[in-house]
Amino acid sequence: MSDHIVENTKPITSELNDKVWWMGSTTGEFTVKSAYHMLRKKKEPIEWMKHIWIKGLPFKISFFLWRVWKKRIATDDNLKKMRMQIVSKCYCCEKGEMETITHLLLTAPIAQRLWKQFASCAGFSIDGLHLHQLIFRWWEYEGSPKLQQIMKAIPTIVIWELWKRRNAKRHGKEVSFNKMYFHCQRTVHQLIRVKFPWIRDIPYQWEGMFDSLQGYKPKLYYQLVQWSRPEEGWIKCNTDGASKGNPGVSSYGFCIRNENGNLLYAEANRIGITTNMVAELIGIWQALRYCKAQGYDHIKLETDSLSLKNMIRKEWRIPWELNEKTEEIHELMNTLHIHIKHIFREANQLADLIANTTIDQEEKQQFLNFNQLPSRAKKILNMDKQQIATIRIRTRRITHSP
Repeated sequence: MSDHIVENTKPITSELNDKVWWMGSTTGEFTVKSAYHMLRKKKEPIEWMKHIWIKGLPFKISFFLWRVWKKRIATDDNLKKMRMQIVSKCYCCEKGEMETITHLLLTAPIAQRLWKQFASCAGFSIDGLHLHQLIFRWWEYEGSPKLQQIMKAIPTIVIWELWKRRNAKRHGKEVSFNKMYFHCQRTVHQLIRVKFPWIRDIPYQWEGMFDSLQGYKPKLYYQLVQWSRPEEGWIKCNTDGASKGNPGVSSYGFCIRNENGNLLYAEANRIGITTNMVAELIGIWQALRYCKAQGYDHIKLETDSLSLKNMIRKEWRIPWELNEKTEEIHELMNTLHIHIKHIFREANQLADLIANTTIDQEEKQQFLNFNQLPSRAKKILNMDKQQIATIRIRTRRITHSP
């Protein structure tokens, strides 16, 4: 083992000193959290568990729903199961029935009224459903994507407010239905503002919130993006990587063009199972190796990965799994005149196309001229050469311009 490590470990080429790198995290720094995740045995995810924890809600509210689901709250029926001798009385209604989880959170008149107040907008009935069935009904609601996220949180919020009212009444305080409903609506409103801060003028009433999210149409932002030719005496190299699954079966692709936009060379190859980031990095490495072998020393290198551009320029910290290949790229860059730039994907369509079309092919694809390209690639090359722009459409304001 020691001989293998010595033979296969390359010496450090940078001016920085060697240091210990923790393999359990991408930053290389040890944390108890990363060590715990390495040691613990992960179970298969349970379907209902993924709906319990809702980003944007206070943790205590989501945790309480987990306790309800596992029947771990201090209702009288649960206390009796623990052989505690108590006289049970439900404080949520005037009938004085035995307090159970189902009665408190579902079948009591005030609980039924609160559930129906929210369910009326969704258009489904809660009659005849058990508590778990009712919660699943909310989780499985089909509507607009943004409304679905909020609907999954409604059972958590309603159950939390019913429990708060029960505790308040046990301590002699009165909580009216209107006050409880108001608190529910306020929590939903705050959740919408946290999840979708760009949505303006959110109504405070549940009916208004429901209609706004169901009919929400985002404002579209447009920007013209085009591939630009390099200056005279320079070549332009566009690179990209593709991965099915991330990690999954991956490939890289790059293309080299002159100042007239004519294709000098393009290459794509399958590289096995890895991540998209590694595939893009290998694409840059292979492109620079080819340029050096062909004697191209003035290179405009473009990638649609902002992260990789910042790592190669040493503006961001490099994850340990990319460190070795990045070192080799730095060695190549030291022998060439290279300007690396981030571009939008719309200006990198040729490299993206050849990388994705090669991902299922066993053999390396090499294109020495325009005629050898696939028909779709020819169309993209001609559009780039004629400086025809592509429209970039986003639902959020495009603030970054490469």
